[in-house]
Amino acid sequence: MRTRRIVHAAIAFLAATALAACSTGTDSSASPSAAPAAADAGITIGIDLPLTGASAAPAENMRKGFELRAKEINDAGGVNGTPIVLDIQDDAGDPTTGVALVDRFAQSNAVAIVGTYNSPVVLAQSEAVARAQIPQLVFAISSAITRQNNPWVFQTGPTDLGQIDGIVEWLKSRGLTKPAILTDTTAFGSGAKPVLEQGLTEGGLTPVLSDTFAVDAADLSAVLLKAKQSGADHVIAWTVGQPYATLAKGAQQVGLGLPIIGTASAADPAVARLAGDAADNLFFQDSVNREKPQVKEVVERWSAHFGGTVPSDALVAHDMLTVITDGLRAVGPDRAKLRDFLETYRNDTLLTGRIDGVWQYTPQNHVGLVGGNLVWKQYDKGTIKVVDGS
Repeated sequence: MRTRRIVHAAIAFLAATALAACSTGTDSSASPSAAPAAADAGITIGIDLPLTGASAAPAENMRKGFELRAKEINDAGGVNGTPIVLDIQDDAGDPTTGVALVDRFAQSNAVAIVGTYNSPVVLAQSEAVARAQIPQLVFAISSAITRQNNPWVFQTGPTDLGQIDGIVEWLKSRGLTKPAILTDTTAFGSGAKPVLEQGLTEGGLTPVLSDTFAVDAADLSAVLLKAKQSGADHVIAWTVGQPYATLAKGAQQVGLGLPIIGTASAADPAVARLAGDAADNLFFQDSVNREKPQVKEVVERWSAHFGGTVPSDALVAHDMLTVITDGLRAVGPDRAKLRDFLETYRNDTLLTGRIDGVWQYTPQNHVGLVGGNLVWKQYDKGTIKVVDGS
């Protein structure tokens, strides 16, 4: 099921944000697609991340992932004998800064831009990226990016609609057909609310309840009691991080007895710490199965280099740089040839995705991971485990 017809308030908001900053000083009369770097200087790849601001923590994880992967590539001889050089810049989650960085990367002969994390920034950068004719591989999930049909922009995926597709597929496989939707009152939740409502309905799962909650609420038992009394056979809760612990404790308090399906941020360590066993009926999609052999190898290298547990964001960064360097090995440091290569790219050995999953781009599809390629996880006695063989 593909929910391609959805047009919702969040996308309208993002598009309006993007229009405020869609300019570039790149000289379009030049030949921007040819951007070979000097062999002695290395091949420059622009890395755009929100290293300050609300998304700084996951962006920092991605920065470390990029740096570790670049070290591995260069220690192994670089790309066809030439080292890669990362030009890591902070967009602070600001669309205007993001557009200015496109100029910087284009003028510094970067062969590609990798990043960024925030959808409004990517949407704002689109016109500048197309004008500079520089391929961009982004982590941002908004399907509004997909609908721009920018031939130079590729998403790692899954998009927001891709995640909903994955949820619908999984729910149907378990015979769950009557969702109660609970979204938080932030821009994140309010933007997702109409997407979820229409996406689930188009998938044949008409919501029996659609309600909201405040992310800073200390007790969510009242809204969960409404979900229990609605006749729903599951709850879809759209929020970020710690509120999932409050939802889990509230569900236990009212005896909800229904599975709660969340976003990938339900993996926030605060959820297990605050909710404990109360989180055991919480399910979510993630991009990484840590039982994959290639993931275990990177986990060992990360531990030796940085210590601690490798975050999923860092593993995504590892894959993103692998995709770009695979292209550089195949076609060299030419922007137009790299863009064309990405439209034919297929890889079943990357870190992210299900064990049998595949990253694949085509001229018609610029999203590498689709919803059905995600990993389903569940809390079990306060810890996270993979379910359904994904």
